[in-house]
Amino acid sequence: MNRLKSNVKSQRSELATCDLRPSLCDLRLATNRIGFTLIELIVVILVISILAVLAVEKIAAVLSSTRAQLAANEISLNLRYIRNMAMDQERTTRVIFSVVSNSYSVAIYDTNTSNFVEAVNPVTQQSPWLVDVNKRFPGVELAVSNIPGNTLYFSKTNGIPCYNTNSPLTTNGSITFDSGLTVTIVPDTGYIELK
Repeated sequence: MNRLKSNVKSQRSELATCDLRPSLCDLRLATNRIGFTLIELIVVILVISILAVLAVEKIAAVLSSTRAQLAANEISLNLRYIRNMAMDQERTTRVIFSVVSNSYSVAIYDTNTSNFVEAVNPVTQQSPWLVDVNKRFPGVELAVSNIPGNTLYFSKTNGIPCYNTNSPLTTNGSITFDSGLTVTIVPDTGYIELK
């Protein structure tokens, strides 16, 4: 029995000398966390915001480039169509580019009135055939060079591009966009290419 009493006393003395307070590491490991701290949430929101801003800027740049490419493709296709329309109907066609209003309009020579009349848009079947680049392709700007008076004619007999009804272009005609894309009209053949 003495032995038992001495064992109990020794255990009590060990407990008395032992520091019963839990350490910081023990508290972190022992607690069951159910949520996030405010700092963790703020950091995550900040990272997501930065990534979103970068993504929006990249998307805006891609959209702007795509709009410019679509506008250049449309003008290129329209000029080919207008050239072919002149030869097919054996009537001179005219395209007037307006840098100020960022648009172009199409007219065709009317043999009855001996004057140019507004052409019908082949897609919408509406007259006048007026393309407002601002409406069709927001943010795309049009600049014309090497086309005197910003007016381009296509001959009724062979589709040769002219700067008036009878005088063929002597140098490449070009329509340039603010993005750097250029639609070029070759003077001798009327070939239209996009660069």
